[in-house]
Amino acid sequence: MDEAVLRRWVGLVVAVLCFVAAVAAVRSGSAAEGVAATESATTAGPFAASTPPPAAPDPAVESPRPTVADSRSASQPSSGSSAPSSSASPAGARTAGVGLTRTGTVLRASPTPSGDLEVVERVRFAAPVTSVRLELRASPAPALAGVRPQVRDLQIQAGATPVVAPATGPAEAPVVVRLPATGELTLRYRLGSSAVRSNPAPVGRVLLAVAPIVAPSATSGPVVLDVFGSGVRNLVCPALPQREQTCGARRGAAWTAGPVPARDATFVAQVDLPDPGAP
Repeated sequence: MDEAVLRRWVGLVVAVLCFVAAVAAVRSGSAAEGVAATESATTAGPFAASTPPPAAPDPAVESPRPTVADSRSASQPSSGSSAPSSSASPAGARTAGVGLTRTGTVLRASPTPSGDLEVVERVRFAAPVTSVRLELRASPAPALAGVRPQVRDLQIQAGATPVVAPATGPAEAPVVVRLPATGELTLRYRLGSSAVRSNPAPVGRVLLAVAPIVAPSATSGPVVLDVFGSGVRNLVCPALPQREQTCGARRGAAWTAGPVPARDATFVAQVDLPDPGAP
């Protein structure tokens, strides 16, 4: 074989070897990329930086909000409710409970500069009644021994029907008032001569005796008291056992006590009376 032919064979072999090496290099690179991708996915696991699936809606958050109409229907009593209207009630007065939507008596009282009490007494009976007995109770509090309250300007309403009040309210003897059959009774009156001025004490500080004037009966229930006024300082129940006599607590705009059993429903309020002419 001459030298020229030999050189051509050598060149051809070198070319084939170079081609084979290039193909091997390309395949090796692709395999490395595949391995790297697989390792990356395996290592990342559940912490891979992917967008999490949307959370299921929370029923408490996603539920529709009540409309104004829904709120009104939920908060207002039904037309069949016989609870007294609270349109003329003082701010913060209770609108449900004893004497209003449950059997019993609720007293609302506000002291005047003279030491009188303007009182609204609402009674809800367990069964309809056709008469009630009105009476004044003596306070068992030693500081109020001898106090004889007086009822003035008495008004009476049985359910929605006004009733003629007796010409003179209960004093030394009880008074019986006839009523149309009713399960609810409202009285409004001024309770006078029930204050004892504390001495020594800041000027204007008094003790006021408060008790319902509708006598307890088999169809009446417990009693609660709300006393309104910025000068109210304390409220006690002197007829209860000694450990329970500190029965009052501030609730919103009122000092409130009860419910207490009707037979024990006498209260004493400590009040700083407003100055005459004060707003």
